[in-house]
Amino acid sequence: MVGCPNFCHGDEVLERRRAEEQERVLREEAEKQEQDRLEQKKIEQEAEAKKRTDECEDLTRLRASQINQRDRLLAFERKMKWLMWTRHGQQKVELLSKHAELEQKMKDRVCLWLLLFRFYLFIYLFYLCWRIGIVI
Repeated sequence: MVGCPNFCHGDEVLERRRAEEQERVLREEAEKQEQDRLEQKKIEQEAEAKKRTDECEDLTRLRASQINQRDRLLAFERKMKWLMWTRHGQQKVELLSKHAELEQKMKDRVCLWLLLFRFYLFIYLFYLCWRIGIVI
């Protein structure tokens, strides 16, 4: 026979494991209760600190001043954005107008060059016809 020479059902081991599991469960419950108690204490401290802050006139004035400065900054930011958008829009319109003028000038120059090219081509063809002896 191999193994333990004593005949046992493992009841002692099972009982020890049950006891360890119960201890672990009790320990976890105690830790959870302690954590809940600490969280509740923290919430109470925060509420008390907020109450003290709300009752303090200096902090109330400081908060009102900060809110006023924030509102002024936001208004300034909106105004500057609007001015920037307006200026960029105006610059864009001016740039488009300038490009339209340049494009028109370029088209006029191309038309003039085409007219001159046609004229010189006509004269050259007329000269060739005269050299060959064809009468137009």
